Amino acid sequence: LIGVFAMIASSSHAQIDRWFTVQPIQIRDDFGMNPAPMPIFQAETEKIYALFNPQIKLYSKKKIILEEGCLSLPKQYAEIERPENCHIKYIDYHGEAKEIEAKGMLSTCIQHEIDHLEGILFIDYLSKLKKSMIIKKLSKIKSNRIIV
Repeated sequence: LIGVFAMIASSSHAQIDRWFTVQPIQIRDDFGMNPAPMPIFQAETEKIYALFNPQIKLYSKKKIILEEGCLSLPKQYAEIERPENCHIKYIDYHGEAKEIEAKGMLSTCIQHEIDHLEGILFIDYLSKLKKSMIIKKLSKIKSNRIIV
């Protein structure tokens, strides 16, 4: 499974409504282990994207299915179908208008994070049955926790 480390926040700055940073990383291996985060692609080693007021302007017609998870829903994963590529307009860290053509995993990560800005979780793309199963699992986990 490969995923993303992202931070989402709002800003009191008048021209910045919403933003997040994205760095694609491997978050667990095929055996369910949790290795230290590492870049997905060699070329992505130093890439961290800070997207302020991101807007997806175009989606590809071609779709891909990748496994997604989220810290909002601990230890829950599901295969989600999304457009393979997307074209995003945003403001960068220096306040400059930028555009990026995101492909594959990066495209999925950016779409996932923009969904968060819109109040959407990856489970919202699942069937009612699959979504309710995950919610039920999370309810059991929550009820077994001790609050100190």
